[in-house]
Amino acid sequence: MLLHSMSMLYTTHLLMESINLSIIAYVVSVAVHSICISSRSLYSLSLYVEMVWLLTPSAAITLLVSRVVIMQCSEEEIHAVACEILLTANQWFWTYTTSHHTLYSYAIREQDMCVGDVRLLASTQYIVVEGSATVLCTICSSDVLHAWALPSLGMKVDAVPGRATTCSLAAVKEGVSYGQCSEICGSLHGYMPLAVVWV
Repeated sequence: MLLHSMSMLYTTHLLMESINLSIIAYVVSVAVHSICISSRSLYSLSLYVEMVWLLTPSAAITLLVSRVVIMQCSEEEIHAVACEILLTANQWFWTYTTSHHTLYSYAIREQDMCVGDVRLLASTQYIVVEGSATVLCTICSSDVLHAWALPSLGMKVDAVPGRATTCSLAAVKEGVSYGQCSEICGSLHGYMPLAVVWV
């Protein structure tokens, strides 16, 4: 569901960029044609000056546009993923939504902790991922700025209200990766742990 809508957005983006490039090519070709037709002498100095005035900025703009398109397309590549998770940040808990389930992850209170739980990092729900699977995470916020951070993976993704950011998780090693909200989001900011378990 989420991957399909993102691929639709990506193909629409590519279509719009190709339309923009075709408009630029059309305008440049019409300008060159009109200069060649309206020129009295093909080898006069004014024709060369006009061609330089036209083609130099056009070439610069074309190079800049093509560089931007290449950079955008390389950043927005969507890889094949095993599953998709929508991570919603709330004050002061996480909501994990898949196509089948919705889980709410809170910090475990100190009096409820078991032996082996890490203080301020243990949570009520963990994301469990198969070792070879790649997971597409879409991260958003329902209230204020948050950040979904897993330091052991070198990952920090901002959760901005009204905006969805994506990242992909791939296993580095088996075990538990702990993280927290790393954006100061209110009085209980220190109590928004998260954990990903690789099996």
